[in-house]
Amino acid sequence: MTVDITQRDKYGFPASGKVLLQASSIDFILEKIESFQGDLYTFYTGSIDGEVK
Repeated sequence: MTVDITQRDKYGFPASGKVLLQASSIDFILEKIESFQGDLYTFYTGSIDGEVK
């Protein structure tokens, strides 16, 4: 998931954002985020090497 941070709190931490992309493939996410601009946070919780442990 890639989130564009739209607001920060008084300490500079993300307070709200807009989801730009949600996918289950790390390759798809990496390919698509190259074209995004902004204050982005990208989260991926799946397997990196294709193996589930």
